[in-house]
Amino acid sequence: MPDQPMPETARRLVLTQAASVDDVEQAVIGMDRAGRIVFFSAAAEGLFGRRAAEALGELATELLPPETTDSAAVLRAAVLSGETYTGQVVLRRFDGVRFVATVAAKPVQDDDGAFVAAIVVSGDLTARREAQATAQQFVAIVSSSADAIFTKSLDGIILSWNRGAELLYGYAADDVVGRHVSLLNPHETGAEIQGLLTAAAAGETVAGLETQRRHRDGTVLDVSLTVSPVFDELGDVVCASVIARDISDRRRLERQLARQATHDEVTGLPNRTLLEDRLVRALVRSLRQRRALAVLLVDLDRFSVVNALHGHVVGDHVLQAVGSRLVTTASPGDTVARLGGDAFVVLCEETPASGAEELGDRIVKALQVPLDASGLLVRASASIGIAISPPLTANAETLLRSAQAAVYEAKAAGRGRWHLLDKLSEARWNERLELTEELREALGGGRLELHYQPIVQVETGRVLGIEALVRWHHPERGWVPPALFVPLAEDSGVIAALDEWVLKQACRDMAWLRRGHILEEDAHVAVNVSAHNVSDPGLFDVVRAATGDAGLPLENLELEVTETTLIADRRAATRVLTSLRDLGVGIALDDFGTGYSPLTYFRSLPVSTLKIDRVFIQHITTRPDDFAITAAVVDLGRALGLSTVAEGVETEGQLAVLHRLGCVAGQGYLWSPALPRDALAARLSEERGFLAATQTQPSKRPVRWGHQAVTNEHGLHRIVQLHREGASLATIAAGLNGEGFSSPTNHRWHGASVARVITDLAEVARERRNLPPVA
Repeated sequence: MPDQPMPETARRLVLTQAASVDDVEQAVIGMDRAGRIVFFSAAAEGLFGRRAAEALGELATELLPPETTDSAAVLRAAVLSGETYTGQVVLRRFDGVRFVATVAAKPVQDDDGAFVAAIVVSGDLTARREAQATAQQFVAIVSSSADAIFTKSLDGIILSWNRGAELLYGYAADDVVGRHVSLLNPHETGAEIQGLLTAAAAGETVAGLETQRRHRDGTVLDVSLTVSPVFDELGDVVCASVIARDISDRRRLERQLARQATHDEVTGLPNRTLLEDRLVRALVRSLRQRRALAVLLVDLDRFSVVNALHGHVVGDHVLQAVGSRLVTTASPGDTVARLGGDAFVVLCEETPASGAEELGDRIVKALQVPLDASGLLVRASASIGIAISPPLTANAETLLRSAQAAVYEAKAAGRGRWHLLDKLSEARWNERLELTEELREALGGGRLELHYQPIVQVETGRVLGIEALVRWHHPERGWVPPALFVPLAEDSGVIAALDEWVLKQACRDMAWLRRGHILEEDAHVAVNVSAHNVSDPGLFDVVRAATGDAGLPLENLELEVTETTLIADRRAATRVLTSLRDLGVGIALDDFGTGYSPLTYFRSLPVSTLKIDRVFIQHITTRPDDFAITAAVVDLGRALGLSTVAEGVETEGQLAVLHRLGCVAGQGYLWSPALPRDALAARLSEERGFLAATQTQPSKRPVRWGHQAVTNEHGLHRIVQLHREGASLATIAAGLNGEGFSSPTNHRWHGASVARVITDLAEVARERRNLPPVA
């Protein structure tokens, strides 16, 4: 095709025909016979990224990649032959980006039929393919979505229904398409559905509406809905699309968490949070109606024993049984809640003092009937504190605290009863709170001190060790008994700090006494550890730090624990004490024989010393049962290779009996009271490590029990001989029978508690009607 200028007639013809197709929204390009661009539409500018002023006069081949010359030749040949060409060609944007386009090329002829130019119409096929793929993907996504997706007309008729909707609602598409959407509404009113349709018709989207819908089987579902308007090409709303998501599991979890926040996990009763909320509301009603309100705090007695003997699973069952019994005992309108631990609260509105006392009586009697804990019958009792508003302050916290004060009085009176808070008991409780705060100040201000009582070898009088006893001299009250302030420390949470202070100070003082050769190298210091701390793994680190800082060998420390201490959490306590015993720390079981632990449990404890409670030593020379108990403990210690220490030794007669029984050591006023460190050091330095009683050898005189004298050859002194021969407890009982004592038959001590064995043996000793006469 010669490169000659296009005749003006031909130019006008091309421009006219090109302009006639410029409204097809595709790129329109006019080319002369030489292939130069003579027309470049606005859509062509957008498609190729070049302005018309720049493109006009350029060769059209500039719009083709170099490698597409074959396609261009085919297109040119078709046009020159007078044919219209349609096909797909790779074109090139001005910035070099290639794309696939649809091309329709039409020849332009003059009046004589001669070819003068060509008009090419092209569109981006890549964008169309992507749009089609996107549409297909959208349809696939909607069809396979786990969410329910459907459309509905503006009058509520369901138009489409995906697989997710089938799964959520239980209806197939054929079951619902064409039916009204109210089919899915579980409620009688359709106000919510109409509101959603109205919003969609107004072009508004409602997102994340949490509501309920109905499944085909009638169950109610918790769903989250997003309802959006669907517009046509003119911008008018034609229908609404709905995306529904099942949130039943989430709502169920939310309800469960909400219940856990307000209800006790073990019993299912309201917990402290819900109780306090109800109590506050009840107090408001009580004041408005001018009617009394009662709070009964039910605190189970010795519940730790149940956990120790039967385990925590049974303990939980007991708590559940107690909760159920309280609910059935209280009135229907009362609130029964678990305050925590082994404490429950009964909140009674419109209940004066007389009504609360009657309820207290019913609860005490109800708990006297054994509880069924998964087939195991367990007896329980409770101490109940009652607080009434008015006259007490109408404040939830004050009422609960007042009920706690009343519980304290009920326990002090013997447990298993109720106590109505009065002015006297309230005053005592306030004094207790005041004393607790003063104890905190005394501990932090260094106003506590340690006294030490020697532990003396019975046979020689040699000082084997000392027991550290904490003392508090109040600036106004004088000496405050440990039996008063130690329980305060336990109840208030001060006990951990108190135990740690005693332990550190005792180790420092013991190291000082050893360095000064006041005590022998193998002497030890005994430190009491509370139930709150003996099961705490942190005790291990506290002991290591206390002995390490003081420079005291671990072998010179002994920790004293009681049976009731171990019962609180025996597994944890056993682990902690065993780890300390492995380091060389001694473990003494204090007040032995007064607890409830079974022999099988006691056998597993890492104990090195048994301490016999002073209540048995006090009348050991006058009461056969106390003698038998002491003898049994000494015998048990000897059989297990444990040392035995008698507490509260005050007379020569007591010492003589202990010597005969083979008790290893004793402590008491017979040798020395508890003394401050320096006073004890002066005493021991003077005695050179020995504290001789006026008589350390066995008495030649017969020991008198009541009005009956007994010698070594007769009666109960036969126990001594049997013990020294290593006889078992059963043999001792038989020996007593042989000496003329009557005893209960068929004793079965296997697996029994220490207290049971000792009690049985004491019962044997108590029967001495046929005691032979004194020789």
